[in-house]
Amino acid sequence: MTNLESKYRAESSAYEQTDSFDATPMAGPGRWSVIGGTVLYTNDSNVLFADGETDLATHFYKEMDAAFTAGKTATETFDLLRGNADVVSGDLSEIE
Repeated sequence: MTNLESKYRAESSAYEQTDSFDATPMAGPGRWSVIGGTVLYTNDSNVLFADGETDLATHFYKEMDAAFTAGKTATETFDLLRGNADVVSGDLSEIE
């Protein structure tokens, strides 16, 4: 998960630290959608992340940061970003 690793590196660097939704844990109950090669997932609490090497993933990151800053929840933001895409519910550890 290249983007997940990049997020960890960015968050560990003080000059790149950002406040946003968490990317982990990727275990426990959650929901996800595969949209244009990007996996968008949430635990409907504090985790919301887009994993993929696409322009869409970059768009999702920007939208997630704006939603977080505006006080939106992970659930609200996931539902907005996924649009009409199919949703899978299950344990987030099942995401491949």
